[in-house]
Amino acid sequence: MDRPERALVVTPHPDDAEIGCGGTVASWISQGTEVFYVLCT
Repeated sequence: MDRPERALVVTPHPDDAEIGCGGTVASWISQGTEVFYVLCT
């Protein structure tokens, strides 16, 4: 899968993003992707 330039992670609870896609997000960040989190509780 190609690395996106920007990514938006929308999650209902603070730890859901890390549990669900933390490894992918960490990899993208290390490759220069700009990542934004939106927490909707």
